[in-house]
Amino acid sequence: AAVIVLGKQHTASSVTGTTAETTLYSLVIPGGTIKANGVLKIIALWSFTGSVNSKTFQMKLGGTVFYTTSTVSATYVALQSQQIIRNRNSASSQIASGSSTANPGVGFGFSTVAPHIGTVDTSVDQTLIITGQLANTGETITLESVVVEVMR
Repeated sequence: AAVIVLGKQHTASSVTGTTAETTLYSLVIPGGTIKANGVLKIIALWSFTGSVNSKTFQMKLGGTVFYTTSTVSATYVALQSQQIIRNRNSASSQIASGSSTANPGVGFGFSTVAPHIGTVDTSVDQTLIITGQLANTGETITLESVVVEVMR
């Protein structure tokens, strides 16, 4: 099995001044890159304003949400998240760990959230999008770093 880095970004990408969902990172995954039993792994490091106002973080492949979480804690100011999207013996059937406010880092340990299921056709080009959304325009979400890998 080979691990290939498809994309990485270690420069900050931020959203502030709007409550609209904003793309902070985008990467086209070429068709056929994720084989029928392949795995796409996304590791993201976020920083954000600590407040009781909601901040929402998402990862989408081909328009399907595979990761979503939010925080409303005045004490939290950073998050490292990981999502692993697995093709299930088909280029158009995926499963990934469930994500929620209670399980923001995703991937390890128990969860009360069911797995994310997808039907994205990875035999054709698909776009991975990472977004942030604020409830208060005076705050900021920053995607500090992201690494995207495929395991074949």
